[in-house]
Amino acid sequence: MSDTSTAKAVITLSVGDETVSLAAAPDENLLEVLRQRPDLAPPAPCAGRGRCGLCRIILESTGKGGTPEIHEDERALLTDADLKDGIRLACRVTAADGMRIRLEEAGIAHIETRAEGSEVELDPVLVKRAVILPAGSLEDQRSSAARLEEALDLPGGSLPHGLSRLLPSIPDGNTPLTVVLDDGRPVALDIGIDTTEALWAAAVDIGTTTVAMYLVNLADGKVVGSHAELNRQGPFGADVISRLEHARKGAAEVVELQQTIVGQLSGLLKALVKEHGVEAGDVHLLAVAGNTAMIHLMAGWDAKGLGEAPFLPAALDSPPFPGKDIGFKGFPRLRIWPLPSLSAYVGADITGGIVASGMHVRDNTDLLLDIGTNGEITLGGSGGLVCCSTAAGPAFEGAHLSSGVGSIPGAVDHVDWIDGRMTFSTIDKVPAVGFCGSGVVDLVAFFVKSGLMDDTGRFVDQLPEATLESDGEGRFGGMTIEKGETGPVFVWGINAAAGRRLLFTQKDLREVQLAKAAVAAGVETLLRQAGLTAEDVGTLWLAGGFGSYIRPDSAAVIGLIPTDLASKTRSLGNAAARGAILCLLSREKHEEVRRLSDEAKTIELSGRPDFQNAYIEAMMFPAG
Repeated sequence: MSDTSTAKAVITLSVGDETVSLAAAPDENLLEVLRQRPDLAPPAPCAGRGRCGLCRIILESTGKGGTPEIHEDERALLTDADLKDGIRLACRVTAADGMRIRLEEAGIAHIETRAEGSEVELDPVLVKRAVILPAGSLEDQRSSAARLEEALDLPGGSLPHGLSRLLPSIPDGNTPLTVVLDDGRPVALDIGIDTTEALWAAAVDIGTTTVAMYLVNLADGKVVGSHAELNRQGPFGADVISRLEHARKGAAEVVELQQTIVGQLSGLLKALVKEHGVEAGDVHLLAVAGNTAMIHLMAGWDAKGLGEAPFLPAALDSPPFPGKDIGFKGFPRLRIWPLPSLSAYVGADITGGIVASGMHVRDNTDLLLDIGTNGEITLGGSGGLVCCSTAAGPAFEGAHLSSGVGSIPGAVDHVDWIDGRMTFSTIDKVPAVGFCGSGVVDLVAFFVKSGLMDDTGRFVDQLPEATLESDGEGRFGGMTIEKGETGPVFVWGINAAAGRRLLFTQKDLREVQLAKAAVAAGVETLLRQAGLTAEDVGTLWLAGGFGSYIRPDSAAVIGLIPTDLASKTRSLGNAAARGAILCLLSREKHEEVRRLSDEAKTIELSGRPDFQNAYIEAMMFPAG
């Protein structure tokens, strides 16, 4: 983190129409400097280790330090054309005074905000009640606090100091009061006005990659709007482990990560209330879903135990606490409620997803699968649940792949092979810039079905010499096969006008292979422990952005999910957020999510021989 008190360099950063100045310490790494503005910084899935090649910047002016020497990692990850155009990797450049850089504009990411699942009757735990304090007299000299407690049927002494100090000492019998009650406990008070129709809350899913927030009117139960962004902690690494490692560096880094996410949440909520004409003082609760690490980094809990055996969290459950305690600004009455997590790696995103699917109250056995950088899996029904988490890595998020991207405009989201011709679709139907997760699954499924790879995940020796035809609409060139250092490289000259080629290599295939094996082995381990097979599963619920867009048939072809489950899948969209919304709207769901820690069992996969055996088996690809 930059020490601006001893800064000797000023870097100018331009992103679109915005230009900012950043202070840098002597010889500071440029990526570290850019992390001062995580909302503007480039992605860094490898956490600045020079492996992913995605922290690309355009060096417009070198400043007083002269042209930085090109690092060997840059030569490996950037083309000659890139270097000629001034493109460099921020993690391999040292900041210099007067340096001017620009970021490439990748477009706005398409983030899944559809949040489907169970429906409930409106019965929130958080409510407002309008009362009038009975007038006092010489015959009735009770305190105003006692009068209010009686009007609300509360035991004496239950009104907190923060509210009792707002009460008039001499009630005249005409002063209306509106009290906000959380599960019967007074938490806020409006004097002289009936505000029962202005009761708002919000729900948010803090994903490792994305953050999606929803504004909820608790007076009528409507979700009035949503906003979503890429998680601004992305410049600190694509996965949970990278961010936990950053937090372990020291207290300053912990604060850095917390301020980044809390500032982002504050910004999202401010945008939502402005858009819908809601007063900031009328927003009383933010229900937060997310994996255990994201919750810890937001709440300021010590996350050290999450990154080392025996993987002990600081906390898994918490009552709502004031937003100001974690630096939340602009919402004076807001309290933060993290949904309960189940273990270090089975978090509140899964408890939210369980509630959204309703699997915990049905008699049949269902499977919930949330695939991100972690694969979180739940099996069971009303008779009990068993959960686990497996490290899938960021391949399904588009990271660590030669031409992998997130769900941005131009991302190839689906691949088809029709009448001997390969066709692609891209987000927003614009020229392709790379493969996002759903496109990668389709592409690998094509390799399996076409026989271009064997069941071990190795491209076959006898590859076709002819160019394979691609679609003829002018957006995509044909697929050719070149010789790479570690094997064949599949190349598409898709965006010739921009000089862009899409690549898929043997290394990329291995990244996908490792990710799919981890998830498949987790599913198999849960099924075997329960004495079940895939045939016994009623519904496979797919949660999250990736789960919403993958084709179940392609997922089965590559062995990501059992073949028997391909026809049983149902997409929930952002299930974590939907669960959080349901807990805001329904006392019943609120109580259910609190009970899940007693009803759901979590198992640790690391060190289990059955998981290791399943993982080795799942490394194989099904026969095409």
